[in-house]
Amino acid sequence: MAITREQALAYVTLHAQTNSYPELDVSTVGTFVDANRRYSTWTANTAYAVGDYIVPTVPNGRIYKAVVAGTSSATEPGYPVYVLYKSYRINDGTALIWQDYGLISPDQYDTRSAVRALWIYKAGILANQVDASDDNSNVKLSLLQSQFLTMAEKYRPFEVIT
Repeated sequence: MAITREQALAYVTLHAQTNSYPELDVSTVGTFVDANRRYSTWTANTAYAVGDYIVPTVPNGRIYKAVVAGTSSATEPGYPVYVLYKSYRINDGTALIWQDYGLISPDQYDTRSAVRALWIYKAGILANQVDASDDNSNVKLSLLQSQFLTMAEKYRPFEVIT
């Protein structure tokens, strides 16, 4: 079962420890979650760029990638019922061409990539801050920044090379 945006926000908030210093508000977390959205649902009269991914309004288990930019038509194109091979192309609206990209991932949001990006963002916040100490305390923000980058590496995507 696919996760909702709210579930993705909860996962990312927990794993990126956004309630710990430096704290991040839900709006910032939402920006990272939305930036790591794998696909959207096809929408009429919408400009799509090369590389955008959509699924039909009536799910058919497949995902489509824009290979030629353009604007979608007022009515959704017909998708073939059976596609025996990836790369089947569908014309839509003004110049827009969708290419069958294969079976859809059940999760619309790439939460691991969002978590990784937030750890890097938090490390960036500390980049301009300096270590400080006095007679009673010693604050090493550089160590905290290093730890954030280490956490980001735990969420680095992996590739399978064939």
